[in-house]
Amino acid sequence: MIATATLAVFALLGFAVSLVAFLYQTSRHKPSRGWALATGGFLVLVLLFGAISNAVSRHSGLTLSEGRSNGPSGVRQTDHDATVTVTRVVDGDTIDISPSVEGRSRVRLIGMDTPKCISAPSPTGMRPVPSLNES
Repeated sequence: MIATATLAVFALLGFAVSLVAFLYQTSRHKPSRGWALATGGFLVLVLLFGAISNAVSRHSGLTLSEGRSNGPSGVRQTDHDATVTVTRVVDGDTIDISPSVEGRSRVRLIGMDTPKCISAPSPTGMRPVPSLNES
């Protein structure tokens, strides 16, 4: 599997080089049939080796991240089966929970795209912080 993936990467590099050479020759109004054939050939190799690599990885059940660590992170992912109550919404992506889990009572929801709010309440709720690009 690694060999076909490596060959696909080398074919992709060859495709990129031949494509740049083809475009350069074309821009200078010189014959570029050889570079066009090389570009097409490398494109076929990229598709072929990529398909073989994909088929082998699907057949073996391996993934790219399997067996590798993404390095140290401040956030740990653990599996919990707990029922908690949301006691307060702190911000658009942060909540306080009760009872706490592993000593943590504040939870930040990853992947939420919400504006940050300031703590001065208004009759309609929390006000969003003005964006930096607003005048």
